[in-house]
Formats: sequence, C-alpha cells, structure tokens
Amino acid sequence: MKNHAPAQRFPSATGDSLLQTAPKDVHWPPVREGKLDGYLIAHVITDRTGQVREASPYHSDDNRELSPFVSQVALQYKFKPFLVDGVPRQLEMPLLIHFVTTSGEPIPELDDAHTRKLITGCVLPHSISDPASTGQQIEIIFKVNESGHMGTVGSSDRKIPVLSLFQQFQSCKFGIYSQNGKPTQYHAHLRVKAK
Repeated sequence: MKNHAPAQRFPSATGDSLLQTAPKDVHWPPVREGKLDGYLIAHVITDRTGQVREASPYHSDDNRELSPFVSQVALQYKFKPFLVDGVPRQLEMPLLIHFVTTSGEPIPELDDAHTRKLITGCVLPHSISDPASTGQQIEIIFKVNESGHMGTVGSSDRKIPVLSLFQQFQSCKFGIYSQNGKPTQYHAHLRVKAK
C-alpha cells in the first residue's frame, strides 16, 4: 500500500502565484446585515492536479452571513499543479475570496415594549450598572436566531463588557418571532438607564 504525502501548507501569496482559474460572476445570496462588498477566507486543499477538493470557511468579520457559501465558491478554484522535485503534490492554504452582494430583507428590530413581551424566564431591568454612561438611556441589544436562542448581546454605548451582559441575561427565554409566517432571526432592543 502506497503512503500519500500530506498536503504542503503555504501562505495565501504562494497560492495566488499558482492560481489558474477562478469562478467569474459569482452570484452571492443577498444578506440581511453586514458589508455588501468585502473578503471571506476559506481553508482549501487541492488535489495533485491543482483542483480545490476540500474547502471550509474561516472566521470573517466582513460578513458572517456569507460564510456558509464560501466553501461552494472555493471549490470552483483551480491552481497550477504544485511540484516538489518534479512531482505534483497537494496544496493546503488560506484562500481570500472577494464578494459583492446585495441587501435582502432586513432583520426585524424589536422595540423595548415588544422585547419585554417576548422575553420570559428572567427579570428584565429598567436600569443597569454602567458607570461610564451614568444617567443616559442606553439599549441592550440581543441578536436572536430563528429557534429563539440568543446569539450575541451588546450595549448601544459599547461600554458594558459583553461577558457581564451574557451572564446577566443567560437565563432569559427568547420567544420565536415570525415574519411573513416564517420564524426569523431578530434584534431585540431593551431600553435601560445607566447608573
């Protein structure tokens, strides 16, 4: 039985120099939030002919909504065969992919009254400890997925540590919100006074 050599790992610049073909006119799906023009990173492995055979998304700040689609796009890339002593080898590297997309239906933004009706299982405060913003009205903003699970939480003044907010609201139960008869993710805004 023949042992196959592992894929060679290289930085993105090495892969760029070997690029043979990239997909043209990629139709990225519309997004509900985030950047409409930016870059995504995929971790790719080519076969010995240079065709991308495996691809998985890396974390991307430009638009996380598009991460599930980056692998499909990466599989359409082909590189020149990577040769080691004249023998073609697999190549493993990060692949930077440019995207341009459009805005889809925006994520619903629920006001304080709606938020207080939708969240149960915890006491929702009307004030919060935030010495840096004492006396100001701020919003605690929850991002909730289609199943009613809190994904992220933050404050409008960006001064309250996210971990302390998460700990304070982790026992809360978030209701499912429907849009056009279908469960959807949403942003719930809780208005509180900083003290």
